[in-house]
This record gives sequence, C-alpha cells and structure tokens, in this order.
Amino acid sequence: MRKSIFLLPVILINLVLLNSCRKETSADASNNEIISKVNVWLDSKKPAIKTTQSANVELLKNNLNFSRLRIEKSAGDEKIVIIPISDGLKKEKNLEEKAIPNLVLILDNMGKIRKGNIVLYLPENGQANFKVPDNTFKKILNTGDPDCNGKFRYLSVTGKRLHELEYQNGKLKSFSNVKDSSLNLNNITARTNSCVDWYWVTTVYDQWGNIISQSWEYYTTTCQGEDCEDPYNAMLCPSDNSSGGGTGDAQGYEYAVSRPWKWDVAFSPNWVVESYESVTGVRVYGEYQGGHFTNISHSSSYFSVALPGYTWQELGNTPSIDNPQKVKSFTTGKVIHQGLETTYSSNSFKYFNELF
Repeated sequence: MRKSIFLLPVILINLVLLNSCRKETSADASNNEIISKVNVWLDSKKPAIKTTQSANVELLKNNLNFSRLRIEKSAGDEKIVIIPISDGLKKEKNLEEKAIPNLVLILDNMGKIRKGNIVLYLPENGQANFKVPDNTFKKILNTGDPDCNGKFRYLSVTGKRLHELEYQNGKLKSFSNVKDSSLNLNNITARTNSCVDWYWVTTVYDQWGNIISQSWEYYTTTCQGEDCEDPYNAMLCPSDNSSGGGTGDAQGYEYAVSRPWKWDVAFSPNWVVESYESVTGVRVYGEYQGGHFTNISHSSSYFSVALPGYTWQELGNTPSIDNPQKVKSFTTGKVIHQGLETTYSSNSFKYFNELF
C-alpha cells in the first residue's frame, strides 16, 4: 500500500508532462501549417514583371521570425496571425529606428489567408515598447480601442505605403491614406500626360468620432512605364500600378470605429428627452456605405428642463442592428409634472455613412 502511495505523485507528474507534450506537438503542427500557408501566399504576391517588388517580398520572407508567431481571435471565427519582422529588413529599407514591424494576416473561418499587410507600429514619444501589446490587432479590427498610443502604418507586402491609423487613449485620433489627385476636394491638379499625383490624406477626429480637419500632403507622382520610389525612403514602390490607374490593395483598409449617437425622444417648450447609444462598426474599403455595423448598446437618456418641476422616468430602450448598414433604437418613458404622468415613445435610425 505504501509503495502505491509513493507511486501516485510520479504517475500524476508523468500524465501532466505527457499532456503538455501533446499540446506542444499540436501547437507546433498548427504553426507549421500556418507557416507553409504564409510562404505560399507571399510567393503568390510577387508581381511577375516587377523585379523590385518581387525582391521586397523575398526580403520580407527572409526576415520573418516565425518562432514568435502568435494568433489572436477575431469576429466571425477568423484568426489574426502576427509574425514579427526582424531588424534586418528595417536596416535594409531604412525604416524608422523606433518602428516595430510585423506581418499581420487575417485567416477566414476556413483557414484561408484573405488579406495581409506589413504593419509598422510607431509608439508615441515617451512610450518604450519592444513589441505590439497582445490583442492590439484584435481590438483594431473589432472594437477600435487598442491599449496603446501611437501610429500603425500599413504597407502592402511589396512595400507600398497604404494607410495609417493613429490612436490615443483608446480612441482613433486620425486616419491617413494615399489618394489619387483626381479624388481631391481641394482644387489640386489632377492627372495629366499619363502621370498621377498621389497625396497623403489625413483626417483628424475628436474623442467623440467627429471630424475636426482634413489635410492633403503631396506624396509622389507615378507615370506610365516607370518604377517608383518611396520619397520617405522606407519601402520601394508606393504604387504597384506604375501607370497610376486603378486601386488594387492601395485603399484596402479595414478597421473598427465607434462613437456615441444622440437622438431626441420627445420634447416640449419646457423640456427635452435625449437618448444616447454607443455604436460600433467596421470601415471597409469598397463595401456598401463604406462599412457595416457590429454592435449597438444603450448608454443612457438625458432629460434637460427649462422650468423646474419636471422629471423623466425611462421605462425601456431597445437598440438593434436592422441590417449591416442601419441601426435603430426605440425608447419609451414618462414625463412627470405636478403628479401628472405622460408617456412618450419614439424610435430613430441611422445609416452607416451618416455616423462614420
């Protein structure tokens, strides 16, 4: 009996070790499958007739640190694969010293890579970061409130500068992207003689998601038959299409946005009832209305009065997503004055392109 008692802890330790080894083997097999997919996908992104861009993809492949690969879960059973990029690529392409580069890929619910970007994280001055914090990309894609301050600069895997997201205190501070001069609203000269002027367009937001300002900064010019070079000396070829036409992945942004929505439930000369909802969506280039809603919740109702003696009692609120591009809310309650109660019910709706 005593011998079996002594053997029991040994058996339990061996079982724990065996289970741990099985988990490690399973994780290694899963990672190896992902690594194989990544390499095949990257090879498919090499432009057949553009040696510079193809060389950039090969350089990227040779500088991927697969040993530090990590996965974050995303909406719709998708997965975000984050693979750190070694300093060799930073030195070769003269990237900013403080930039933290990663290859970020999205796997759909079937495990297929549906998109991928080089993402340079540029921490805000004073922040000492050696890696992008865990679940940052999950929040960028799903909730829009990452726990770090700074800029996330997105490049294509061939090195083309695409767009940039800047966050501060868990809020989107600005969004920038490359635009064809023909899309400008500031009387900038459009394309001429088969050449196109490209601009870096930055939209700045307040803490509530309202646009404060928008600026157009000259970026580069591409012409038919030319190879192009990034004027910021970061990566080569800001435009894969040297003729300057089309969009390709140049505008392929996808990121979560959120903001409050305020609407009037009822009003009179003496008082106003307002309902506040919190709305979240995803901006996606090329999607109808520019994106879709993912969540809406009721925050509160606010009662403002011009004369004393009035009170408001909310009885119910039902926010909902009517369709991917439309949210609505229903609120009911009663206004009480000198013992008299009057019930009010109202509903309102908003479209995605009205809020975002």
